[in-house]
Amino acid sequence: MSEGIYDDIEFNYSKMPFEVCEKEEFEKTVYTPKMSFESSEIIRRLAWSLNLPMTKAVERLVNALPAITDAAKICNACKNKSACKNCIFCKSFTEEEKAALLAAL
Repeated sequence: MSEGIYDDIEFNYSKMPFEVCEKEEFEKTVYTPKMSFESSEIIRRLAWSLNLPMTKAVERLVNALPAITDAAKICNACKNKSACKNCIFCKSFTEEEKAALLAAL
């Protein structure tokens, strides 16, 4: 096997501009989407307004989406009908719950 160009570099992960997750947490990650520069800029500004790292801001935004999307449309398009029992889109949100989720943004 050939040597990698970074083999002799010791990384200091505490100075990295992103959060390094534990191996067990990483293994649960299924897909990391690539996004456009413009989308990244939008998320960066949203993260600044929330005073959070971008990864945490995206998580908060995604967690609020079920309260403001058309659940019937999501359910109709779903490709995993066996998960309905635990699916957040099957939950009915009260107006107070919706307001709380949106207020967190």
